[in-house]
Amino acid sequence: MSDVVGCLACDLAHGRAPLPGGLVVETESWRVEHCVGPLGVGTLLVKPVRHVESVGDLSVEESAELGPLLTRVAGVVQQLVEPEQVYVCLWSHAGRAAGHVHFVVQPATTAAIEAHGGAYGPALQAAVFEAGDAPDEAAVEAFCASARALLRPSLFDYAGGGTAMLRLAEAHHVRCLADPELNHPFSHPGQHPQHVERLAAYWGEVLGGPPVYSESCGDQTTLIGIHAGHGDMGDLPDRFVGCFVAAADDAQLPDDPIFRTALREYMVWAVSEFNAYPYDTSDVPAGLRVPSFSWDGPH
Repeated sequence: MSDVVGCLACDLAHGRAPLPGGLVVETESWRVEHCVGPLGVGTLLVKPVRHVESVGDLSVEESAELGPLLTRVAGVVQQLVEPEQVYVCLWSHAGRAAGHVHFVVQPATTAAIEAHGGAYGPALQAAVFEAGDAPDEAAVEAFCASARALLRPSLFDYAGGGTAMLRLAEAHHVRCLADPELNHPFSHPGQHPQHVERLAAYWGEVLGGPPVYSESCGDQTTLIGIHAGHGDMGDLPDRFVGCFVAAADDAQLPDDPIFRTALREYMVWAVSEFNAYPYDTSDVPAGLRVPSFSWDGPH
C-alpha cells in the first residue's frame, strides 16, 4: 500500500497537509521531513515512502537503506544543533492504533531539558507533548535548508555515478564534433586517445566523486595550462556550455530542474576558469588542485 488518505504521514508526503520546511531528502524508499509536532526545531522524521505500519513489514530494500540513512540524519542533527544527545525512537502507535512507521530523530538540548524541569529521555518527550508548543516555522524552514544541504547526495551520485559521467562525456564529445566551430579543437590529431574517459573522470571528481583524475591524470594547474594561451575564444565557451547542457539530455541524466541548474552553473563557472589565462600560460598559478562543485556552487 503506497498511500492512505487520512494518514498524516501520507497526507504530508502527498501535499494534502502543510509541511513546514518541505521535503528534506528522499531516497528510493525513505523520506526525511521535519516533525510537525511539538518536539522542537531540529527534530527530523525518517519514514518509508510507502505506507508501512510495522518494521517487520519493511522490504529487504527498505531495511538496507534504513540504517545508513538514520546514521546520516542523526549526524546532521548533531552537527546543526549540538545537543546533549540525539534521540532516535519509533512509536507509530497514536491512540493505540498502528500507524505509518516513522523514526523520530530528536535533539535533546540543554535548553529544552532545563525548560521542562530537568526532564530527559522519554520524560522529556512526554513533557514537550504535554506543553504542546509548536516550533517557529521560520526556524524550521532555516533548519531544513541547512539539513537539506548536508543530506543531499553529491551531484556525482545524484547523476548516477561514474557510468553517468562517462555517458555525459561521450554525449558531449559527439555534440562538440557536430558543432561547426567546436569541431576543430575536438577532432585534432593530438587529442589524447582516452580524452573522453579522462573528461568523465575529471567531471566526476569535481562533482563529488572519487579522485580518479587527480590520482591518474594530473592537477588543475596542468589542465588549465593546456587550455591557456590561445587568445580570445569568441563564442566557443558559450557553444561548449550549450553542448554540455544538451548532452545531459542525451545521457539521460536526472531531469530534476534544481540538478540541471546546478550542472549548467558548474559548466558556466568552469568555462570561465579555463578561459581566465588567454594570452600567457605562465600566468596559470602553480599547485592548483582539482576543484569541487556542489549544489550551492564551487568550494
